[in-house]
Amino acid sequence: MTRNWLYVGLLGAGVGTLAWNQGTLGQTPGKDAPAVKPDATKQSDIPNPQDGSLQDRVYRNKYFGLAYPLQSHWGEDTEGPKPSFEGYYVLSRLKAEPSDDAHLSMFLAARDMFFGARPISNAKEYAVVFRDAQAAISGMTIDREPSEITLAGHTFMRVDYSGVGLYRAWLATDIRCHLVSFNITSTDPKALDEAARSLERLSLPEEASANTMGTSADGSSAPVCVKDYATEANVLHRVDPEPAGNNFQKIPVRIIIATDGSVRHVNVIRAFPKQKLSIEAALQQWKLKPYEVNGRPAEVETGLMFEFKPRV
Repeated sequence: MTRNWLYVGLLGAGVGTLAWNQGTLGQTPGKDAPAVKPDATKQSDIPNPQDGSLQDRVYRNKYFGLAYPLQSHWGEDTEGPKPSFEGYYVLSRLKAEPSDDAHLSMFLAARDMFFGARPISNAKEYAVVFRDAQAAISGMTIDREPSEITLAGHTFMRVDYSGVGLYRAWLATDIRCHLVSFNITSTDPKALDEAARSLERLSLPEEASANTMGTSADGSSAPVCVKDYATEANVLHRVDPEPAGNNFQKIPVRIIIATDGSVRHVNVIRAFPKQKLSIEAALQQWKLKPYEVNGRPAEVETGLMFEFKPRV
């Protein structure tokens, strides 16, 4: 079963990236900027996708505004891998008790729609890609074609497939420019359906959408999600990070821009520690045009890609 969830996680479909390289757009070089340490207080009060946890038998993820109460015979499995450079997260791995004859397991995952090898804009589109990838595997059968269903009052896509004695269901929805998926595996198709129905107990944001403002489970509003907002036309002041770690390594970063155009939060998805600190310190000095919704300033979340290159 471990091989199954790893394979699904490494399918690698996603969306295009926005590349920022040093020496472009007439930015202020990092070497000319004062040394600035990341504001720890500013960073710590905002969750990131990987910050979910299982407490009191409920998996909660504040970033996505979701909560999933586990069935009585479910528990947490071993920790998943770190986020990928394409923004793929294994949020949690769950499994049924060893006495469960159906050998049920589930992993929760999220795929960032800002980064990846191919453009994917929503769960409906990705379901077709996912279905075709599974159908191409020798010995795998598609038991349920991509179909739109409603769970906990929200629209999900579902694909069922089976092979080598295992039955699988993939259920996914769009939240905050991420594809959030629940991947279930069992030796018993009836147990598989029962596990899928347990997702009716999910608590999700009021607007589980890829491109609009949503409301988290705690009642707070999430930023408006906008791809490619941090472009030359919108960046008023830019400071490059000091070179650190491997050169030519592309590093995905998500930022939240405050209503005054300052960078309120930086989420370096994957990087070496020195690269992470350098990027955070630089981005907290950026200034962008405030984003507006219906003529009023609003927080916006967007993504960009850094690539460290030697200065000439």
